[in-house]
Amino acid sequence: MGFYSFLEEYFPKWFKKETVGKAEPILIEIPETLQIKEMALYTASSILANAISGCEFRVYQKGKRIKDNDWYRLNIAPNKNENASLFWNKVINRMIRSPNGALVVHINNELHCAKSFNVDQENPIHGNLYGSVVLDGGIALEKVFQAEEVMLFRLEDKTAEKYISTISAEYEAI
Repeated sequence: MGFYSFLEEYFPKWFKKETVGKAEPILIEIPETLQIKEMALYTASSILANAISGCEFRVYQKGKRIKDNDWYRLNIAPNKNENASLFWNKVINRMIRSPNGALVVHINNELHCAKSFNVDQENPIHGNLYGSVVLDGGIALEKVFQAEEVMLFRLEDKTAEKYISTISAEYEAI
């Protein structure tokens, strides 16, 4: 993913594709300090995602290690369009950048990382309900998922969350 594609995904309002008449380029000057912070965040998330995608997820059944469909989805190809490395990079990036974290859903025997979702109901005893799930490509899922049907990856370090929200606030001030 190129730097501009990366920016377009996380800051879509900057890249509106509406044109009337002749389109002229718009240049936005981003302060160097913000560029450095963004590059540090991007580098950290890439290192973490590459470390995770380089690990083997082991699957056990009745105490014995097996290589079944779950193993294949976690280690080789979670879905038709992504390999494990691309998938885990997407999951980690969304986990770091979204306040809700990254939601991974299991659909048609494949794993997909949601582009956006809502926590419809928080329930510490019976598990949360997740709705308004949208996948890449704008595919909106009508199903409301229960906590045991999804994997939620969320950043719990409040210091890191504060740092990331500071970067977001600086972007919005531009």
